[in-house]
Amino acid sequence: MRAVPHDLAGGEDLSRTQCDLRLDHQGYGCVSVTGTLNGRRHPFVFARCRRRTKIGWLPYARLVSCRGLDELARFAGPLGRFLALRGVPGRFLDENPRYFKGAPAPRPGDLAYTELSLFGI
Repeated sequence: MRAVPHDLAGGEDLSRTQCDLRLDHQGYGCVSVTGTLNGRRHPFVFARCRRRTKIGWLPYARLVSCRGLDELARFAGPLGRFLALRGVPGRFLDENPRYFKGAPAPRPGDLAYTELSLFGI
């Protein structure tokens, strides 16, 4: 796992649109990460969030974008270690409703360009 560089280039495994999404969200303060498996890049974006608890505010990372939840499961260990070393452990939360208009419904793991990624809500 490694952070997405500012000069991320597209290719066979990562389209220019996917590169732009990662770089845009990195500019919003999100953590953009790329894992490599068998010579192919697998991109992930996490929003830095904080949750109020009895002992104070605790940081965590919330998934904003990935290609699919199967990729998230495949890279769960390396992603968890990467995020923990940066002080933002990942956490699964299924408490906020997702509103959308029209079809098709957004797929799980796709919160790109939403209030969560832009404003940390």
